[in-house]
Amino acid sequence: MKTLCRYFQLLSTACLVVSTTDLAADPFEAFLKTHCISCHGPDKKKGDLRIDQLSRNFRMGEDSHIWAEVIEKVNSGEMPPEDEPQPKQEEISDFVNILDFRLKDGRAARMASRPAISHYRLSRKEYQNTVYNLLGVRYDPAKPGELNEDTLWHGYERIGSQLSLSPSHVDRYYRAAGIVLDRAFPSTVPEARKVRKTAAELWYCGG
Repeated sequence: MKTLCRYFQLLSTACLVVSTTDLAADPFEAFLKTHCISCHGPDKKKGDLRIDQLSRNFRMGEDSHIWAEVIEKVNSGEMPPEDEPQPKQEEISDFVNILDFRLKDGRAARMASRPAISHYRLSRKEYQNTVYNLLGVRYDPAKPGELNEDTLWHGYERIGSQLSLSPSHVDRYYRAAGIVLDRAFPSTVPEARKVRKTAAELWYCGG
């Protein structure tokens, strides 16, 4: 039993050493430790920022906005400040590229994990208000023959899952759009009129 416990102790120690070694070998973490933690760490918290406590789980995106600011400040030369040891240009380039990649990779992972987005139509009341706000046209979609009646769900008519879009809805929306546009932009061309005149009237100009 003692031998087994000793084995697990040695294994845990080895894992800790490997983990620490990997962390130190990471140029991203090495840059932070050399040029950032002294001003934004446990000893000094400049600007109330603890870089050592920022999340490294970029796929969760908890501190992505702060990391984006870090990139800007490193690129602009604000970090590290002039009175601190300055990194080489290659170090800055490597750090920025790594951080930029991790931010973009995390954003892509978050977008990929989002559920599918369903597209819902406006309710009749929303359509009526939108038309008036955009074009100043009063249109009543509840009149017979206009837009289909909205499905009620427990007395509510603005539940997204109930506002589906059928071919019938599309057809009526097209017709409604035509009515609205005709009211918003009435034709200024006068309608053609038929005038009947006899030959005598034409010859004597009606005299």
